[in-house]
Amino acid sequence: MLGEDVIWNGNDDTGYHSSHRILSKGTHLGDGSYGKPSGKNIYYRVIADCACKNNQVYDEWIVRDQGAMVRQLGYSPKEFAQKIIESEGGINKAKNLFDSKSDKKSNYKPMSVKLNSAGEKYSNILKNIFLSEYEFKDYDRSSNIFWPGNKVGHGREDVMSLWNSLKNILSNIKFSIEHIGYLEEPDKNPKASIRWFLEGKHVNESKEYGKETNSNLFIMGINHAEFGHYGINKEWVLFDEVAIWKQILMKGN
Repeated sequence: MLGEDVIWNGNDDTGYHSSHRILSKGTHLGDGSYGKPSGKNIYYRVIADCACKNNQVYDEWIVRDQGAMVRQLGYSPKEFAQKIIESEGGINKAKNLFDSKSDKKSNYKPMSVKLNSAGEKYSNILKNIFLSEYEFKDYDRSSNIFWPGNKVGHGREDVMSLWNSLKNILSNIKFSIEHIGYLEEPDKNPKASIRWFLEGKHVNESKEYGKETNSNLFIMGINHAEFGHYGINKEWVLFDEVAIWKQILMKGN
């Protein structure tokens, strides 16, 4: 586990919120939910949001790039989602996934977000992506984006293409921001972390998520972003492609 960054806020009195971005590397040697040991080396990112007080983590939200993991083990996200459904007894018995209705609210009280902070700027950018016809001018023209499935994009056009590959499959979009964190340190680029929910109806066919099913989909994501002189210059986006496919297969069957 290689720690890439921590974006944190808080104090001893009210508690802390920390968002940890980790690059995990490993070798598939054990028999388990990912199948028989293959001996393959894999790498993937995880972002963990932690609410802490009195030297204890009392709430945690984790997003793992499971799409990257299963691709390196020889599955597509769709194939692995089908494997999970079958292992749980089929569509009628498979476990329902986490969604906004099953979300349990934390006792953590978020800090106030300052005007013109990296947190406010990034939250407005994400809202514009999903809720308007956004032109991505808040991104540096040479920005880099790290996307689920270990995909990497370079430049504003790649950023736009990757975000639209998610947005454009949905209608009746409901986008909500669950937490905003940011860190602005002397002589360092401002950074923001945002945890978000996305809900919508699966109405458009795509190469990433197949034929439209008209089913309702729910996605939880956590992002990190770094700002330079000309806007966002690096962005890390995490959500679980396998979880999306499990919903498509179960609800769209």
